[in-house]
Amino acid sequence: MAYVSYETGRPVVYAQDLASGGKRTISDPNRSSISPSWSPDGRSIAYSVAERGNYNIVVSGANGGGGRQITNTRGINAEPQWADSNTIVFTSDRSGQPQLYKTTANGGSESRMSFSGGYNAGASIAGNSVAMVRQSGGTSSITIMDAATKQERTISRGTQDDSPAISPNGMMVLYATDAGGRNSLAVASDNGKAHQSLYSQAGDVRDPAWSPYLD
Repeated sequence: MAYVSYETGRPVVYAQDLASGGKRTISDPNRSSISPSWSPDGRSIAYSVAERGNYNIVVSGANGGGGRQITNTRGINAEPQWADSNTIVFTSDRSGQPQLYKTTANGGSESRMSFSGGYNAGASIAGNSVAMVRQSGGTSSITIMDAATKQERTISRGTQDDSPAISPNGMMVLYATDAGGRNSLAVASDNGKAHQSLYSQAGDVRDPAWSPYLD
């Protein structure tokens, strides 16, 4: 499990073995680092590192160290997600507003992915399906884009929806929504026709994640 901790006074990425409880430092403890993401084979972790007011994406080995910076632009480059073993999708505000971009795990060949709407962020990927948060006019919704055809559809029904997590088979999307002033979860089908609210009595709930399918 990879996570961000402020135990040293700044955000640092750590990885922890759930069986043994042993943890290791992944990012440079002298630089603020956020939004870690495992590669599909579990051998690498992508995360975002701050330097001189900017954030750029770094990829390092699963044991930490040897990190290589794969973006180099002004502004915020964050929320990396692996589309496959060599493609990373991330959020960048280099155009003035957050949009989705992609690059390779070794850097270079950066290109913009999202064009509809003035704000797109927080990608979650399964195959060619890319779920994202789209903000417009003070509301936020969950949109799915086909990375191959660029066709899009809005699948959520609320006005403050975020934190999408697409299922491994790409057929369902969990997301956070505002239900009566409380953060809760909802799930929608990939075509937006089926919805279900997952209310909790335990307080605010958000930032869902799917476990991988097991054989």
